Amino acid sequence: MSEPSQQVIGHVVGTEQSPNTAYKFHFWAELSAPLGIGSLVRVEYGRGEGPAVRIYGVVVEAYAYNDLPNALTDYLGREGTPGGEALTLRPEIRVYEAAVLRRIPEEPVAAVGIGEVYEATAADVRTALCGDKFEGGIPIGFYGMKGKELPVYADPDYILGPEAGHFNITGTSGLAAKTSYIQFLLSSIFQHYEGREDQGIAAVMFNVKGGDLLYLDHAWESPDDASARMYGQVDIPVAPFQSVTYYAPYQSEAHSGLVTLRRHPDLDTSNPTHGFCFGLNTVLQNADVLLSREDLDAKADSFLAFLQNEVVGRDWRVEEDSAPLKVDSLFQLIEAVKQMLAKAEEGRGDYHSHHSATIRKMYNRLEGFRQRFSGLIASQTEEVPPLPARFEDRHVYVVDVAQCSADAQDLIFAAVISELRNRMEEGNLGVRRLIVVVDELNKYAPSGGRETHVMRSLRDIAARGRYLGLVLFSAQQFRSRVDPQIVGNCANSAFGNIQLEELTHPTYTVYPPAVREKLATADPGELMVRHPHFSQPLFIRFPLPTCLRGTDGMRKFPVNRQSLEDEIMRVAKSIDPHIAPAVVRDLLAAVPVEDRESRLRRILEGLAEEKRNEGRQVKEVIQRCGGRAQEMKAGPPVPVADPEDPFS
Repeated sequence: MSEPSQQVIGHVVGTEQSPNTAYKFHFWAELSAPLGIGSLVRVEYGRGEGPAVRIYGVVVEAYAYNDLPNALTDYLGREGTPGGEALTLRPEIRVYEAAVLRRIPEEPVAAVGIGEVYEATAADVRTALCGDKFEGGIPIGFYGMKGKELPVYADPDYILGPEAGHFNITGTSGLAAKTSYIQFLLSSIFQHYEGREDQGIAAVMFNVKGGDLLYLDHAWESPDDASARMYGQVDIPVAPFQSVTYYAPYQSEAHSGLVTLRRHPDLDTSNPTHGFCFGLNTVLQNADVLLSREDLDAKADSFLAFLQNEVVGRDWRVEEDSAPLKVDSLFQLIEAVKQMLAKAEEGRGDYHSHHSATIRKMYNRLEGFRQRFSGLIASQTEEVPPLPARFEDRHVYVVDVAQCSADAQDLIFAAVISELRNRMEEGNLGVRRLIVVVDELNKYAPSGGRETHVMRSLRDIAARGRYLGLVLFSAQQFRSRVDPQIVGNCANSAFGNIQLEELTHPTYTVYPPAVREKLATADPGELMVRHPHFSQPLFIRFPLPTCLRGTDGMRKFPVNRQSLEDEIMRVAKSIDPHIAPAVVRDLLAAVPVEDRESRLRRILEGLAEEKRNEGRQVKEVIQRCGGRAQEMKAGPPVPVADPEDPFS
């Protein structure tokens, strides 16, 4: 309490109509005081007649008025002329309402007394936000006006666990800069989460929109001075992430290409994107994601359980005396179900108490998986997982799903989240803290939606992940439409620009009207944050990310759209290095124009199977799968006229 005070800017006032309480107080301030919604102030009183008390507060409402009883008085005083000089000089006053952030001493919790008001200094900001209660804080933003920003630190034990954990961000798409803030948080955590007993920290991110997260390993080309200054204040280098690995699903069964916008020779040379596909076990474990509610009734669920427990991974026989079928792939499972269906329709109409109609329905759905998710689901090849066996310290792993269909995105998300949850349970993450970044949370865990495997996994991570090292960083446009159990377990929250319609939801009624109005007009880079050590929400700013933005990256590294012919050429050379490119081109030129693209894809799949079987018959595969033009276009035989036959 011996710190010298700076100039007084206001004075606490309590009236009978608006008394001060233990958690709210009013004060007036001089007209030139740099105060507004979200400003921090310090109040001191009790120096002479009692124990000294220091109150830290945040402004939540502002008022301005003079001694005029009504508008007509001012109109008459200026003789009805807006620009005229008033006959009487009226005093003007600015009054503010503030919420208590912290009090020293902390007890007794009494009403705020009458005292002097000071603008908060850097030391006041740290004390008001309980920065003296922890060491090794993580910068989560900056408080104050532009050009005079002060760093705001948060307790890492309450962001990454074990005391509390998780971070949820809400805001309008494109205006709240949710992705940019997550990138800043990761940079800050990677830089400042040092000197602890933990074994390391890493992050898994899902790229769901365009090229947002596809250039994290490339530097920001034109950083602005304000952002560079803020990074310098908290000792974060203005540099991209040093260790980034990218994953994207294969385009086809032949592993011939990737479904991603990150396709450019320079990127393939410096840091290529890794392909992945899912095997049979992963598909069956996440079948509820791929099947509709009408498909996955009790009968279908029972049949899927039968397949998992009695068929998959076994030498299965349709009958005791029939030949065994090793079921390790989707293709083999489809063949097994086909045999079950035939057996059921030959006999009493069921197979192992499963009706033929149920078997036929699931046969059609499994066959549809192979067609709809070619490349993502390996029908005959082994699974190539989208994650490493063990995560590395300060490493970012990006799973790109932006170019996939909605159903494919759901499958990828469900499979990855389930795998992370299993590793969390087994304590096999490889690092002590793993941050999972999920955008569009209201899509995967909607409020009031049916309970899916994805939702159960997210709930479990939100409830227990902070103890076991799995931390959820999530974002969405509408917090009110997200499962309340998930957002309720997020100890940290941030709110950017939010639409007025969303702000009318009861979720936001706990905030004063002025705070909600400020959220509705917040600029990109401005957020309101909540943290367990902050007894009141705080408005902060954050710098732009140090990485190349998605739109800039796509301009710098335009997509190299490789044709199917080029992919076939590459796979053919990998099978037979001695085959001449001209020979392959001639064979492809003979493929009929009709339905050409599907024929070329069949050629790719055929070459992939030939490669798996260690064959070398490239020409035969192309001719068999693609067809020869002259054969495909040949019509019925044309009779030849015989000059000696008058009837020919």
